[in-house]
Amino acid sequence: LPQDYPDAAPDLIFISDVFHPMVDPETGQMDLTSLFPEWRPGRDFAAFALPHLHRAFLRREYFASSARPALNTEARDLFLKDPAAFAEK
Repeated sequence: LPQDYPDAAPDLIFISDVFHPMVDPETGQMDLTSLFPEWRPGRDFAAFALPHLHRAFLRREYFASSARPALNTEARDLFLKDPAAFAEK
């Protein structure tokens, strides 16, 4: 959590490599802006990110649409063209 949490939104950063459209391949950071477009201290909490993470890994429509731009376009394109190859990565 950031030093100024709960006044600032949390960051979700993987410490191991994750090949996923919503995870930046350089930093391992997952995009939480769609969940918290405007962070509201006292009303939004870091725990709210967990269902977001769960949906992002299980639901194709969650990251395949243009509503959420992919941070890893290679992962998104591979998933859309060849889900089996994506699963192997």
